[in-house]
This record gives sequence, structure tokens and C-alpha cells, in this order.
Amino acid sequence: MTADAPPVPFGSYQHLCRVLAASGVVGTWSWFENGDRCVLDAGAASLLGGAPDLAGRSLSPHRARARLHPDDRERVLARFTEACRSGGPFVVPYRILLPDGGVRALLDRGRIFRGDGGAPGHGHGLLLDPGESDREEAGAAGPLEQAAAQAIACRRSIDRLGATALRPVIDRLLLRIAQEMVRRERSFLH
Repeated sequence: MTADAPPVPFGSYQHLCRVLAASGVVGTWSWFENGDRCVLDAGAASLLGGAPDLAGRSLSPHRARARLHPDDRERVLARFTEACRSGGPFVVPYRILLPDGGVRALLDRGRIFRGDGGAPGHGHGLLLDPGESDREEAGAAGPLEQAAAQAIACRRSIDRLGATALRPVIDRLLLRIAQEMVRRERSFLH
């Protein structure tokens, strides 16, 4: 969506799509207990299923989640099963595998509705890109701020890995970046 996009009627489907895109929504999904089937829009089909041409098709949950990161799969499925059991909101962050071997974080937010007799009947949700605002801020930041953000992300990854031998190395880098930021700030103020 560009800033010079032509206006569309307020409340129209096109308007809703623009509002969702502006809010960081990158896909939508629906789940139906009858047959345990999922239907994804083009964004979700591309991100989760690996192919935008899967959009609108009735998919097995396994096919609909084909690109779910293996380290997140058990946790995500457990949360979804719990939401189906109890009904109500389903909110879970997870990662997907990209075709180029990279990883992308998503926030899945939806709701499971109870059907007749209290059993889970259907659910609907959104896929949000939690890193979109971070990337926009990084694009507006200077190279030193970008280096700091990347070093912090590296430190978090090292912590998740439990690679304690690497912590002093990245901590020294973070300290050096912070010192350079202070030095530049002082020279700017004087």
C-alpha cells in the first residue's frame, strides 16, 4: 500500500484490507472443527503454507502449518489444542521458516468459538508482524543505532542458546557501541 493510493469507500472490503495492512496484519486464517480444516488468505497461505495459491482452499492443519518452525511446533499446537478445549482467545508468538532458510517471527491472534453442545466449532484469527515497527525504526536510525539493535538481537540469541562462552564477546561489543554513542552525543552537544 502506498501513501498515494486512491481513496476507497469507508467500511468497504478494500478499506478493511488497507486498515489491516496498516496495522501490521500479514495474513488471516479460519479453522473449522468439522473435518478439522483450515482456510488461509493469500498472506497466511504464503507465510504458513509456503504457497499463496493455497489461499481459500480447505487445508489440513498440518498443511496449513507446513512452515512452522520445528522448535515452536509443539508449543503452538498445545496452545491451539487448549484454546479449542476451552474456547476463547488464542494468542501465541512463533517463528516460521522462510524459503531462503531464514526465520521470521509472527504473532498469531485469534479466537475459538464454541459450537452446539459446547464443543469447539470454528475459529478465526490474524497473523501480525511484530517486527514491522522495529524494521521501520531501524531503517530510520543511523548505522550506529542499527549496529546496536543487531548486537542486542545477537545477545538475546546467545542467551536463548545458553552459549555462556559467547556472552563476554558480545557484551564487549555492546559496551564499545554504547561508548561510541556517548562520544558522538557529547561531540554533538559541545
